[in-house]
Amino acid sequence: MMQITKPQMEQVIAACLGNLGLLEGEREGYLDTTFDDLGFDSLARVELIEKLGDLSGTTLPDELLAEAATPGELLEPLNALLKELDTGTSDGQG
Repeated sequence: MMQITKPQMEQVIAACLGNLGLLEGEREGYLDTTFDDLGFDSLARVELIEKLGDLSGTTLPDELLAEAATPGELLEPLNALLKELDTGTSDGQG
């Protein structure tokens, strides 16, 4: 079962920030910083979902980011969705 780890999330965030020209200094510590403070606009958020989808080997819904204010807050619903897709079950939420 594919799960996204904290270090993997930080690498994806750093890659997105690098593409935006916003990467400064360290490539970690982004998990508790809001997407707004990181400089993520709507296009950067779409890029993030695409990169996470590529990493996980599946297409992820854009709505996944709707309630996550930080990359760290995104990890739990992302991994729950990946687990659900892996097991082929649904808990009825959506």
